[in-house]
Amino acid sequence: MFQTISGKAGQEFISAVQPFGYNHSIGLSVFENGSAIDGSNAVYLENAYTLGYAVRAPFIMPKGISNKIALGVNLTVIQFNAFGAVKSFGFGSDVGLSYNPFSTSRWGHLQLGVAMQNLLQ
Repeated sequence: MFQTISGKAGQEFISAVQPFGYNHSIGLSVFENGSAIDGSNAVYLENAYTLGYAVRAPFIMPKGISNKIALGVNLTVIQFNAFGAVKSFGFGSDVGLSYNPFSTSRWGHLQLGVAMQNLLQ
């Protein structure tokens, strides 16, 4: 959770992820950027709502490697309001692949990933 300027202006972000089973997780993120104009009803805002799903890849890889690879997809709805003059909604989708060759207390953590953002928009 992240917030600037006590919610009057700036950015706010909240995200939650819930794992289920051993190989799956689902997440929801809400991002708000904007502010009201003092003394008026005019508001500028950009909101994004993202739903994500990730799965570790035991079904496509040998067992020793499968716990190190994850596939994920995000679906995003973007809400835009420029002072009431321009209002719109947009939709997007991202896909990604993550590889974690090691994560140990002795050697640290290394995670490599590739993502295709705005796959659908």
